[in-house]
Amino acid sequence: MDESSTKPQRLTKRKRAALMTLPFILMLLVLALLNMWARSVVETMPPPTPNAQDEAVTERVAAATPPPTVKSVTPETQATATEAALPTRAITPTHTPTATPISLPTLPPTATITLLGPPDQSRLMADDSITIYWTWPLPLAADQFFGIYQQEEDSEFRIGRLEQANFGTGYRWQTDAQHLTTGHGEVRYLIKLETNRGDSPLITSEPRTLFILAAHE
Repeated sequence: MDESSTKPQRLTKRKRAALMTLPFILMLLVLALLNMWARSVVETMPPPTPNAQDEAVTERVAAATPPPTVKSVTPETQATATEAALPTRAITPTHTPTATPISLPTLPPTATITLLGPPDQSRLMADDSITIYWTWPLPLAADQFFGIYQQEEDSEFRIGRLEQANFGTGYRWQTDAQHLTTGHGEVRYLIKLETNRGDSPLITSEPRTLFILAAHE
């Protein structure tokens, strides 16, 4: 077979193949057009409007659902809840030490403050010096002293203090008469054995009275 007869046959086969594939190409184009048209229709359609039946069902469901209840909290409830949340701690009572009472020294029954002078009802001038004498049979402790007191009606006040004996068991305290009264008058005095702790007197002497006279009397 020569070359000139082979070329027309090749062209015929090509045409036949093109004609066979042409319908498929057309069908693909039609499908693509249909797809594009369907998309445009869907995009341009308005959203569906709920009908009356759907709205009625929605209203019935809303009516059947109870509203949430809000529990009111009063200040008392808040305080109780706060107290319950706080941790409790046991309170340990603190021990308060009890003061130990200090016992006063026991004095023998025969121990007394014996006043020696001036004698009771003595008369002295206003410019005289007054010297009071007494005896005490026991030595004074480190915290003991004698207090010299003056009495006036229902009150008394200390006018002197003596912490050691002058000679043996003898004691002496001296002052001016004008320090006991203004001008002249009656003066009552007594002696007390006391302690620096401020307790009650351990023992008290008898009171005595002096008469202070004016200088011209």
